[in-house]
Amino acid sequence: MEPKLATWAQRWMHQDLGIQAEINLTSGAIDALERLLCALLLPGDGVVVEDPCFLSSINMLRYAGFNACPVAVDGEGILPDELELALRSGARAVILTPRAHNPTGCSFSEARAAAIREILTRYPQVLVIIDDHFALLSATPWHSPLPATTQRWALVRSLSKTLGPDLRLAFVASDSTTSAALRLRLNAGSQWVSHLLQGFAFACLNDSVFTASLAESRRHYRRQNEKLAAALTHRGFPPLSSGRWPEFLAAANAAEPANSPALSPRRLVSPRRRSVRYSHAIARSSAIAGDVKR
Repeated sequence: MEPKLATWAQRWMHQDLGIQAEINLTSGAIDALERLLCALLLPGDGVVVEDPCFLSSINMLRYAGFNACPVAVDGEGILPDELELALRSGARAVILTPRAHNPTGCSFSEARAAAIREILTRYPQVLVIIDDHFALLSATPWHSPLPATTQRWALVRSLSKTLGPDLRLAFVASDSTTSAALRLRLNAGSQWVSHLLQGFAFACLNDSVFTASLAESRRHYRRQNEKLAAALTHRGFPPLSSGRWPEFLAAANAAEPANSPALSPRRLVSPRRRSVRYSHAIARSSAIAGDVKR
């Protein structure tokens, strides 16, 4: 890794983790998840995933030969009781999304993160992967679900949402044992992330114009979330608590026309529920209200 970028990433990760971690680079978050799981688990092992979860994550698990163990989520994240049941049943790893969960948009509350930490304390051997993919764009505070007793863990933070979906780069902070296993797995594949891409990422992250636009994007997505939440409340949905607006991944389909409702059926990990996904990155207030009414 480029030394300047490594120093930047180490400082950024340490702000939230509070401990020294080893830093590696992968070609995006899904690449990180696949390499971590394949390096530390065996085909057929159970992996806890949120239900619903990011489709690329569930597809990756299936192609790699792991068994997905779906655990439901609510407005504060993964449900603790169901998580404990899955771990008690033998799951070897868990993938957690602390902020901007895809597709529901929920983020961990402080209380939910504490409940997850308490559960994971009883399963120190379980590999814990935290997919904080929206970290640089999230307006929601970081609440760590990671207890000090966890032996193998990784915090994955992608820059794809920040710099663009074609710029595949993700930082992986982890303990030394996990880092060593990941590096062996990286050496067997593409071996490194382009140094040109690393240089570009570092330049953007340290450019005042770019960081200002990043802050404005964060505010814009929050305003869009508030408009959608208000429209839902107006149509009879329960009001969302102040300061915890769900982040509906407005960036995911920002290229869609502003007048497109972008509503589509969505299959889940388990077939017990159905839902719709709504992308509203550039939708006008009137369009949001009209789409919710429909």
